[in-house]
Amino acid sequence: MDRLIRGGLIILSLGLMTLGPGRALASARQIELVGPVGLIHPGDQLRVDLNLTNLSQAINAVDLTIRYPADRLQVSAISREQSALTLWPEAPRWDNAAGTAHLVGGLPNGLYAKGARMATLLLTVLQPGPATVTLDAVNSTVLLNDGLGTKVLLPPASFTTDVASEFVSGLSLTSSSHPDPTHWSTNSTVDISWTPVAGTLYSYQFSTDISAGPDTIPDDAQGALTYANLPDGRYSFTMAARPADGSWSPVTQRLFFIDATPPEPFVITQLDPSTVGGQSLIAWTVIDRMSGVVGATLHVRGRNYGAVISPLKLSPDWRGKNLTITVADQAGNTQTATWTYPAVKSNTWSGWFTGGVLVGLAAVGTTMFIRRHRR
Repeated sequence: MDRLIRGGLIILSLGLMTLGPGRALASARQIELVGPVGLIHPGDQLRVDLNLTNLSQAINAVDLTIRYPADRLQVSAISREQSALTLWPEAPRWDNAAGTAHLVGGLPNGLYAKGARMATLLLTVLQPGPATVTLDAVNSTVLLNDGLGTKVLLPPASFTTDVASEFVSGLSLTSSSHPDPTHWSTNSTVDISWTPVAGTLYSYQFSTDISAGPDTIPDDAQGALTYANLPDGRYSFTMAARPADGSWSPVTQRLFFIDATPPEPFVITQLDPSTVGGQSLIAWTVIDRMSGVVGATLHVRGRNYGAVISPLKLSPDWRGKNLTITVADQAGNTQTATWTYPAVKSNTWSGWFTGGVLVGLAAVGTTMFIRRHRR
């Protein structure tokens, strides 16, 4: 909470309600951590939503610290897409060595929320065993939109998943189409290959159910398989082998993440200066339903300003120019939107009128001065 007060991250820079001496409250209002139901395996991507719930009074800002077991989970990104919060004084950050994540966000005029998503933690699962993502209630708080910035003390909240044992690697599976099984790809064709052994039987399964394994019925396998025209999604290929004189081997698994669809079209809007402390800000919200948006870049008349986040403070130098925001998802698909920063309006007629009046007054004054001195 000290970070939020120091430098006026929320209150001063974003023009939210003035933080007064509001008393800390023990409250039923809380943050809920929501994750997937079902088996999770090492190598999977775990999505945990941070939701506001049971709120009966409008809030202005949140300052949250999240903890997770660094030996079993690693944050790969924190998505703010479809977030109920619109103002972010700093980008969410995380420390995978310490197992902590931190985010500060808010919005003007307050928000009444129940089940509203603030952000989504994207975590990579490292190894089996119980893994709990926890809200650090001691170092997290909510500020109410009550004119005092009253701090709400949050009760603990957590999400726990039991990471299932990894499929044991007994076979060497490779893919020329998706060489890195941990990265999203735009390639909708999956090639899988292995080196078959004479006299060995193979059973395999290709599925969107990443917890499923092959049965014990041998398949006709020649060492290479191709699955074409696949829709976006997460896929699992599992295989087991049985020598002619032996039993089925442990199951080997390889994952494939496909996202060939760009983020959805979006609109750039200028925020009302009266709601953001008189600042000139633009904001945008982008939805990518598969891999998730991971970043945005700004171009102004061909000049690349690099990575930006929403909301973005406008530079006076950009007036009258087109601003192009390009967003990208984890697979590298992009979507762009362009917005023109209105130029400063000059009232030419008013300027000429004022100048004419001044010239006329000067002429009258000069004439009166000359006449007076001739007498």
